[in-house]
Amino acid sequence: MNFSIRPILAWFGAGALLLAILILGIPPYLRTPLWVDVSLYDIAAWNVLQGGVHYRDTLDTNPPGMMLLQLGIRSLLGWSSEAILAIDLLVITAILLLLSRLLKKSSLSSLAVFCFLITGAFFYIFESEYIHCQRDVWMLLPILVAINLYDGTTPRRRFLRAFLVGCAIGTAVCLKPHVLIPALGSYLWMRFGRRTEPTSDRGSLGRPPGFLGIFVGVVLVGSAMSCWLIASGSLAPMLDIFLNWNPEYYDWSSSEYHFRWVSFWFTLQPWSRLHAVAIPLAIFAIWNYRSREATATTYYRSLLAVLYLTWIAQAFLLQKSMAYIQAPGMILGIALVASYVGKALICVVFWVLISSHICGMKEDSSIGHYLNSWKQRSPATFYVFFPYHCSLDPERLELWSDCLKWDCPDVVRDKLPYFRDHLGVPSYVAQRDVVNFLKPLNLQEGQLVCWCDATFLIYRELNLKPAIRYLHVHTALMFQSKRDLIRADVLKCSPKYAVVDLSLPKWYFDIPDKEMADNNPEFPPSLPDFAKTAFPWDQKVVFRSGRYVVLEVTEPIDRIFWY
Repeated sequence: MNFSIRPILAWFGAGALLLAILILGIPPYLRTPLWVDVSLYDIAAWNVLQGGVHYRDTLDTNPPGMMLLQLGIRSLLGWSSEAILAIDLLVITAILLLLSRLLKKSSLSSLAVFCFLITGAFFYIFESEYIHCQRDVWMLLPILVAINLYDGTTPRRRFLRAFLVGCAIGTAVCLKPHVLIPALGSYLWMRFGRRTEPTSDRGSLGRPPGFLGIFVGVVLVGSAMSCWLIASGSLAPMLDIFLNWNPEYYDWSSSEYHFRWVSFWFTLQPWSRLHAVAIPLAIFAIWNYRSREATATTYYRSLLAVLYLTWIAQAFLLQKSMAYIQAPGMILGIALVASYVGKALICVVFWVLISSHICGMKEDSSIGHYLNSWKQRSPATFYVFFPYHCSLDPERLELWSDCLKWDCPDVVRDKLPYFRDHLGVPSYVAQRDVVNFLKPLNLQEGQLVCWCDATFLIYRELNLKPAIRYLHVHTALMFQSKRDLIRADVLKCSPKYAVVDLSLPKWYFDIPDKEMADNNPEFPPSLPDFAKTAFPWDQKVVFRSGRYVVLEVTEPIDRIFWY
């Protein structure tokens, strides 16, 4: 009997690497503050639970699917960031397992599929908080569920599976309608693009009763969503936003294709470079299956290729230049590359780990001195070979043991984000201090305005409904035609206090980090005078904790826009 120890060693090494990634990455991942988009839907869900009306009380330019998901999650698991991040971890695990199923059908070896799982887990866990718990990643799950259900249809359960496919697609659309493009592209490819004769009754969903089942499933989910909108009173304000706000939103979007192009190639560095490999492979996979080899291997590669290309197409053509928008396309790109290179994909993980270690090296060694000299002389060339990645960031690794504590200190959590002191990430220390300052004032609803994006979590801490519907005030003010409406809503609520985040003006002005960390009850000296001429920056400063400043409204509200 032939016996080789090499496969055993390979499996042992791969398992050890995955275990190390999970142990090293999951504790900081679970303790990292949530990105502001996730917090927005948390506040929107909390507002609904308090009897509020979505869209009327909280401005949302999207379908209500994500808000309803977070409402269910928060009702069951509570309001901690760890709770929803644990669900996010389950979602990405399910996505990787469903992609692994397709890779296995493409005749990839079990070890190669496992290497894909390692790479996908490493990419997602160690990527920034910007992409976690976001709709674009979560809507990939129901699409993969639909593809796997469709592909496995048998004559006896054809209608049931078709119905479940429709429910999955309907769920994804409720998160973001853009997903219809990859969903339709994948359906058409599986229905009409397949050259080989289907086994069993596979591929028959396009014929009745299969198509009817898909239609019924989509309509059922859509009807349930519509019933909730009508029953909750959210339908009319939603239509108002979709008809009167969204056209300006998408007109604004159409002018930023350059930024989308840059985002596509550079936002998720160093992983974005894989697109340069994945796109040619995707084109080749489709051509090869249609023109040359019609096998199970080439079919599933072509299916991944169609899903990948349609996904990145809708992300580029219809959406914005955000990292979380690029994330699901990157995951699909990794899967497509894995279908060709197999176990060699693990080399990318080692390259990223080595680069992360090199970028964090100090100059106290000869190698560190040489590498830092190279970095200073020619940073563009240096980062081509050794792109920066935070997986082995020394400062973050020092916090790992604190992340294991049951009550992780706020000061530690504030140091974990990749985007530190950013307007998209809250400061838990400053938030706690501001809440402690405001609680004795016994403010009533409408008397507190949280003006900057990350500060609106204070509403829930004080058990106050949002004073104005614009939680992302900074984004809402981008709608130039709506600034008078926003000002009128602020005047209507007659606030007594406002909370601002200095990371917003830092986005526009050069404010030193030392001034940002100050706790003196005053604005940083570097904040320009003209920035203090618009509400709420023109009001009286009464308290400050780092980035967060509390202002007492003592002056008439006039201008509300200065940037």
